[in-house]
Amino acid sequence: MTSLLIVDDEKLAVAGIISVLNREKLHITQIHSAYNINQAKEIFLKQPVDVMLCDIEMPSGSGLELLDWVNNNYPRTVSVILTCHADFEYAKRAVQLKSLDYILKPVPPHELEAVVEKAIEKLHEDQTQAQLSIYGHYWFQNQPLLIEKFWLDVLNQNIEPDAGAISRAATERNIPLHDAVVPILIVFQRWHNEVNHTGEQAMKAAIRNAAEFFVNSIQENSVLLSLGTDKFLAIVPATSDAKPVIRQLLKSCERFIGDCHRYYKCDLCIYLGEDVVPHNLAEMVKNLKGLEENNVAYYNRVIRFNSIKPATGQLVPPNMQLWSAMLLGNAVEEVIQEAIHYLNGLVELSAMNVENLTHFHHDFLQMIYYLLTEKGVMARQLLSDKQSLALSKKANRSLADMIDWIRHIVNKAMRCLGTIEEAQSVVERTKEYILRNINKELTRESIAGHVFLNPDYLARIFKKSTGVTINDFILNERVIIAQELLAKTDMPISAVAAHLGYLNFSKFSQMFKNRTGFNPVKYRETSKRLQAKKVK
Repeated sequence: MTSLLIVDDEKLAVAGIISVLNREKLHITQIHSAYNINQAKEIFLKQPVDVMLCDIEMPSGSGLELLDWVNNNYPRTVSVILTCHADFEYAKRAVQLKSLDYILKPVPPHELEAVVEKAIEKLHEDQTQAQLSIYGHYWFQNQPLLIEKFWLDVLNQNIEPDAGAISRAATERNIPLHDAVVPILIVFQRWHNEVNHTGEQAMKAAIRNAAEFFVNSIQENSVLLSLGTDKFLAIVPATSDAKPVIRQLLKSCERFIGDCHRYYKCDLCIYLGEDVVPHNLAEMVKNLKGLEENNVAYYNRVIRFNSIKPATGQLVPPNMQLWSAMLLGNAVEEVIQEAIHYLNGLVELSAMNVENLTHFHHDFLQMIYYLLTEKGVMARQLLSDKQSLALSKKANRSLADMIDWIRHIVNKAMRCLGTIEEAQSVVERTKEYILRNINKELTRESIAGHVFLNPDYLARIFKKSTGVTINDFILNERVIIAQELLAKTDMPISAVAAHLGYLNFSKFSQMFKNRTGFNPVKYRETSKRLQAKKVK
């Protein structure tokens, strides 16, 4: 839809132009008339004008002056000069002012319609060009994001994994596409030192920048994608003969790992794929991720696709019964070294993977639980502290994490067993704990938890050693203290009860009478009389 402005000081000329134009054919929605420059400017100020037909000589000013003003203020308007003067200087000036055409009046109707149609076409061309320019600017600014989105769509198979579909998508998005590419999976593993959250974010951003520089230095038009916080995927164009490219990539990857280890104080692994056509990229990356998930043995390595050999030889489980007996014999470091030796043997057999490491984790933990249970130790309670849980959770990540966990759990379990066998018996420590907390609510569970024993097991060994149950021991000790306080102090009986952990006075009185045959009041009176007689 187009708006047209006709500027001419001759009203009949304006009316004539309006009468001969086929508005429907030309898709003209509005026609405005102005008979001098000032009127024309007012129309421009009030509403948009797409095409302007303008005379040159008018009483209030030249049409060329108006054309100059329109160019400066409304450059998208397409202008055509209509004049009675076949003057070269006029025509030259009109061309300089970018008038689309210079038409001499009177203009035949078909010629007038043709020039207006030409102006409208020019208007549409300019609009299309402006839109393309906007798109071009947008694409240039967002080119890295658009390229990244394209390759993520390929990996996630949002684009059908078909050569034709990927080629069409690349063409539509104006993405350079190569006949073959080599994927490189870069995986961060761990820091050498403790790093807080803010520092970690900054360091990982620096590693990403270094990875971008590394990728761009390998091959022009290489792309780096983020796959989560700890993984990057480089997509490197490959030539028809990919072997030299892959050899060069191998050296570059090793150098990048060394730089990160040296300057960023971190460990990482790089998984180098083979050259594939774009529609096979997703499958190759899936294979590289499989290598990464199963890599529990190596740090700071370049691992090539198909370089991991299948397990050789028969996988023999460790002799956990022997290790358990060795621990009972206090051969702590020997067991740890045996476990490390066994795990390193899995690496040599190419059998070190997540599955086998997880099986070892379960078996070793079961051995420790059995060892502690046999000694009456509540293993779950002993090993449920924050550090033990964190190390156990990390144990299946890598061989190094597993070794850290083995050292921790073995040493902690043996410290507990050693404590049990100390000169001060469990029973004595239980008595001490009860006496220190005689004024608190005491349960079998809380007492057993203090000495890391099963409540039933503690109850058995306590009675065997003392001849009384834990509950009877607590009551006897409370009665002894109560008798002392009732006989030798004027402390209110309610205060005596509270001092011994009884908030209910009646309950205290009942317990005291059951144990002594007297209620607390009677016991105090009797004790006072006896003391008075002794004084006399």
